[in-house]
Amino acid sequence: MKSIRTKLLALILGVSLVMALLTGYLAQQVGWRVVAGETEKTLETMARESAEKLAMMFEMQWNHLEILAAQPAFIQGDLETQLDILRQERDRLNLDEFAIIDDKGNAFYTDGTEVNLMDRSHIQRSLAGQRAISDVLISRITGEPFVALMVPMETEDGRPALIYLRNDGAMINDLVSEVKTEIQGKAYMINDFGAFQAYPENEEIVYRRETLETQARFFPELKERRNFVREAMKNQQGSGSYWVEEEKYFMGYARVPGTQFTLLAGRLATDAMMPMESFQQTFYPMVWMLIAIAATASMVLANHFSRPILELEQLFARAADGDLTVRAKFNHKDEIQKAGKSFNRMMDQINLLTYYDPVTGLPNHRVIDEDFQKHVEKKENPSLWTLVIVAPDKFGRMNEKYGYLHGNEMLRKIAERIRQIHDQDCFLYRGLSDEFLILCHEGESVAHSLQQATEMLSELQRPFMLENEEQRLAFSVGISVYPDHCRSLKDLMKNAGFAKNIAKERGGRQVQLFDPETMDEVLSQRELEKDLVEALEENQFYLEYQPLVSLKDGEMVGVEALVRWNHPIYGRIPPDEFISLAERSGQIRKIENLVMREACHQHQEWEKMGLNPGIMAINISARHFGAIEFLKDLEAVLEETGIKSSSLEIELTESTVIQDVEGSVEKLRQLQRKQIRISIDDFGTGYSSLSYLVRLPVNTLKIDKSFITNLEYSRQNRDIASTIIAMGRSLGLTLISEGIETEDQLKFIRDEQCPVGQGYYFSKPVRAEKITEMLQDKRFQIKVKEDSGY
Repeated sequence: MKSIRTKLLALILGVSLVMALLTGYLAQQVGWRVVAGETEKTLETMARESAEKLAMMFEMQWNHLEILAAQPAFIQGDLETQLDILRQERDRLNLDEFAIIDDKGNAFYTDGTEVNLMDRSHIQRSLAGQRAISDVLISRITGEPFVALMVPMETEDGRPALIYLRNDGAMINDLVSEVKTEIQGKAYMINDFGAFQAYPENEEIVYRRETLETQARFFPELKERRNFVREAMKNQQGSGSYWVEEEKYFMGYARVPGTQFTLLAGRLATDAMMPMESFQQTFYPMVWMLIAIAATASMVLANHFSRPILELEQLFARAADGDLTVRAKFNHKDEIQKAGKSFNRMMDQINLLTYYDPVTGLPNHRVIDEDFQKHVEKKENPSLWTLVIVAPDKFGRMNEKYGYLHGNEMLRKIAERIRQIHDQDCFLYRGLSDEFLILCHEGESVAHSLQQATEMLSELQRPFMLENEEQRLAFSVGISVYPDHCRSLKDLMKNAGFAKNIAKERGGRQVQLFDPETMDEVLSQRELEKDLVEALEENQFYLEYQPLVSLKDGEMVGVEALVRWNHPIYGRIPPDEFISLAERSGQIRKIENLVMREACHQHQEWEKMGLNPGIMAINISARHFGAIEFLKDLEAVLEETGIKSSSLEIELTESTVIQDVEGSVEKLRQLQRKQIRISIDDFGTGYSSLSYLVRLPVNTLKIDKSFITNLEYSRQNRDIASTIIAMGRSLGLTLISEGIETEDQLKFIRDEQCPVGQGYYFSKPVRAEKITEMLQDKRFQIKVKEDSGY
């Protein structure tokens, strides 16, 4: 029996040889052009990337200089103060040299050198108010090359001045040298006047300040190079070629953005074309002999051996189109027959895997499509059918803990238990992931299905024996009804899955019937979550502030910053609706960073106006506080706004802190080391335990307004408020009563010696402009009844 492998190998060899020769012939014809084009493209890319790298370095240094120039300490300081700041920056960043240049061109270097540089054009440009960079120059002091960057700076007397940074000129030459090495060719950099700024092959050219023009004048063979470079400087980026005597050079070039420099990189054409020359030397002697042999052999072999292969290929095509009944029938006494038998076994296995779950052996979701069409959709008057989706809660944790083999065994146990208890009029399927589907005929009522689902849930809560160990799982069940809830299997499965997810979100261990109103509510919440992203991008959030008032003298001792959302469609959305959405969607960090930044900026604005806003209190959510980025976010806000850390108070709820007491204590201590105040908000509504309160490094307790509301009529509320105040005072904490709205409430709180109050009695949350007026008025008028009747 001849091997089919030998036959196919012969066929492939013949066809491949012909194709290779034809491809090689075409490659020889177009190869020179392709290699030339690709070489020029590569050189252009190298020149552009290196130019961008150099520009980025200059841009970073310019930005650094402008940041220095904008510092108040720098603007307001005298020359020696400015030079001290520059020395610190020079030593910290290991830079070459800084200088301050006055309007006369006098340069005062940080090393004590003084030189007049007014004759240099880049100094004149920068004194006119522009960023500037020098050519590569030779230092008058050291004799070494350097390049200088400078930016204008403000002075108290209004006269122009510059910050001047001198870099080692060898830096540019080294970068150009790296390009030269990488392309294995040549590279150089020139300015707009054609003067060489970097020339790794001969650095003396830079020292001598040679230009393209002077070289072309003394060496006529370089005129074409001069003309090419002139065009390159006009075009700013591109590629091309030029000749120098008998040698052709491919060149790529790019202007260094923001500067007067153009970087050029090139290779000799003979070096670039070397692979093509080697190919050409071996190609022609072989082509005619191989074409004649391969053409004859390929026709004979293809005609003889292709028929059974094409037949097998057709079978594969039918199977790929979805015909899982196709089978192969071959009478060949070779590998083709073996391939046919293997194909048939493969189709049997594909059929099994397509319609049945390999873990549980249950029919899968593809089978439910066919069953639904047969039993439900094709009926003229379909009766009620229910789809029940059952899924274990947090099943992924079992896979993480015990592994997927253990998880698969548990799925088999679950399938077996459901199979034992589900009704005979129902069809059981394995869904996606860890779900099980039950399609039931209910006649005219879904009550039976609900009862059966409840009983099934009860049975599934019993422990499973796995590897001689009892293991318990919680399950969630979702039910959808056809045709009451939908008119297709797709929607039936979507609705049942939604009901199952609602059951999970509500704690699991329950049966949930699909409810369209609940679905609309959830979808509305999800749309609102999407709107949060646009709200951040379109500045729909704004801040209001509520005063914190001293109950002793009526002075405002601080404000609490409160975020508000003005939705373009729904108007003002209350915080208790969107804060929880922001936490779920992960947008809370961006929102609270925005609040911190805006609130701290506003605090600084009030101080600039000569007002005393006191403490700025900002609420932080549990999710943001628990994130590892929180402290970095806070430090960034402090640095950006310049607010004193002692003026900032972070408000946290009891539940936020108690989630991880050890971690919270450490983070709170870090905040207090920065002199940031800590407040426990809504105190009394959570744990309210001395055992954890004494461990927490906090400064303030805010008594929840639920204890202040109606305390005139509630002895219990008065007792609770009094207890919290006494406890806080014994711990040396500042106390703030939230929600003060009446004189009676104010009098009670003052009598209990609570020092600070907050509420509508003083002011509702208002915009910053209103707080400004309050701060200018100095204090609130506090009036209380002589006798409250308590």
